Amino acid sequence: MFYLIAIIATLTAPAHAGTHEDAAVLLSRFPAGAVPAVPAVMAAIDTLSDSGRSEHLPLLRSLVAQEAGPVVRAASRAVAHITGESVLADAEPVKTPQDTKDTPPPARVADKR
Repeated sequence: MFYLIAIIATLTAPAHAGTHEDAAVLLSRFPAGAVPAVPAVMAAIDTLSDSGRSEHLPLLRSLVAQEAGPVVRAASRAVAHITGESVLADAEPVKTPQDTKDTPPPARVADKR
């Protein structure tokens, strides 16, 4: 029920999120994994990005980790903007040999005594 009310509230809210505090409050009201990609949410992410404040990084990083689609892309761009890092759009994570189960164990070095 909360999710339905939250979506209705964001759909009727103006697309401009206002100050960075208002933007953070709006984004914090949604349960993890349930942030909709509506104009008010996207504007709130842009507002946090434009603020350039590192205090918003934990919120933005949680959106990247727990959400999907346009919300993740917008939050990733915001984190990159604040931290000065570059973002590769839809980049695949790099797999290390430890990530795959088919990788044989490391070879042992023979003791030459």
